[in-house]
Amino acid sequence: MLQDYSYRVFWVIPSDVQHAITTEKNINKVINRSWEWLKETAGIEIRTNPVEVLRSKKPRTWFIKHGSDGKWNTIHNAVKLVFQKSGTYWGEQNHKYRYIVYVSAEGIGGANGQPNFVGLGLMDVVGANSPQWDERWVGGMVHEIGHTLGLNHEEDDPKDVMRYGYTNIKTSYLSKSNIEKVKNNLNNSKWLVNSSELAPKLKARLYSIESKTQLKIAFHNHSHQTRKLYWIDFDGYLVLYATLKPYDEFSVKTFLTHPWLIADEYDQPLDIHYPKLKEKIIEIFY
Repeated sequence: MLQDYSYRVFWVIPSDVQHAITTEKNINKVINRSWEWLKETAGIEIRTNPVEVLRSKKPRTWFIKHGSDGKWNTIHNAVKLVFQKSGTYWGEQNHKYRYIVYVSAEGIGGANGQPNFVGLGLMDVVGANSPQWDERWVGGMVHEIGHTLGLNHEEDDPKDVMRYGYTNIKTSYLSKSNIEKVKNNLNNSKWLVNSSELAPKLKARLYSIESKTQLKIAFHNHSHQTRKLYWIDFDGYLVLYATLKPYDEFSVKTFLTHPWLIADEYDQPLDIHYPKLKEKIIEIFY
């Protein structure tokens, strides 16, 4: 049974390509090792599902030549087929899955779109079967998953897995700043294990409404006591984002209609704060 707010993995097979159980198993190996690496090295745990095989009635040449997206035709055609099978559509905002789509046809790969997806062409299918599957090909998968989590290409650190180019996962890492970006990105709150699952069981009467007008705010704790910051998610559950000791500060990207709960160290509510336009600092004196 599929888990809500999880990643679904598809292998799209054109009509003139044979299904090989070995390839299916090896794609699963790449995916599972990628999830393990994120959990072990970055503390990022994601809900996952086994590979689903999708046989197409179209040949490889259709994937490559159909459409007007040029070099992206292969990936976009495969992703559209997956969306149709899954009952979603390009641009859907209220989605419960993110997608990783392999297709056995020539084409470049990348991450893009809504719902968030990773698209990978024939080179990655072949790579999953190669002796370097747990080096270059896991590295590429983690890199593309990073894009679905809101990360951009890394320009300053040549060993960060988010750098542009071929990545050997065994000699790479996800930088501390990128880990914080993933965990502080409100768009990931439902997708990361130990997010709302580990939040206090009490449900607020308020809830976040939409994610349209983004803001960056900083909470400054001027009190002499520890203070906790909870984001109130779209279902009214509390998601702990920071524990501020006296005089600590915490910055976060949020949205105009997203409420934040300020509580003491025993989780007693002290205040509810809605971000405001042009507001940059919330000072806590209580």
